[in-house]
Amino acid sequence: DYQWSFEVGTFLDVTPPTIQSVLPLPDNTADSAQCGTPPCRHDQPRNAMVQVNFNEPILPTVASGSTAVTSNGGIQAGTYNIMRVVSVEDSPSAEGLSSGKFIAGKWEIGNQYQTSEFTSTDLCAQNSCGGDVFCLPGGAEIRGEVLAATLSTAGGLTPLDGIQDVAGNSLDGNKNKTAQG
Repeated sequence: DYQWSFEVGTFLDVTPPTIQSVLPLPDNTADSAQCGTPPCRHDQPRNAMVQVNFNEPILPTVASGSTAVTSNGGIQAGTYNIMRVVSVEDSPSAEGLSSGKFIAGKWEIGNQYQTSEFTSTDLCAQNSCGGDVFCLPGGAEIRGEVLAATLSTAGGLTPLDGIQDVAGNSLDGNKNKTAQG
């Protein structure tokens, strides 16, 4: 059985959700795993899972799904595009989105709808129990992008094109207490 506690009343939830934390932590330093003289500082392991934690429950239909990638690194039409992981080739555009190659994988929701985790579809090994291990690209700068839902117009519904909480509030991407849209 699954239980979810809630309360009813005459109040409205108009507080937008925010991102509380991400894993792995950004390092913003050059990789040195291939260095020739010790001590070598290794970067994040390739089999790391990307995790985004929100401050409140997120609508599961927008925080989970599979991303299929075309041969040139674009996202295949009809696949998940709201949260994405990109192997960066250039600096971000004026809109803050990366140019680069998208990484194929799957986002899954957990932690009472407050966490979404990305696992790559790049099968790179098997663990000691015979389980499959999936890896992010090696030697690449990886950037995660989380899109906010388009803000609804008066009397309209919010489209399911970005992250929103279960009450329909769009993501507050810069933590200024205002939905970004």
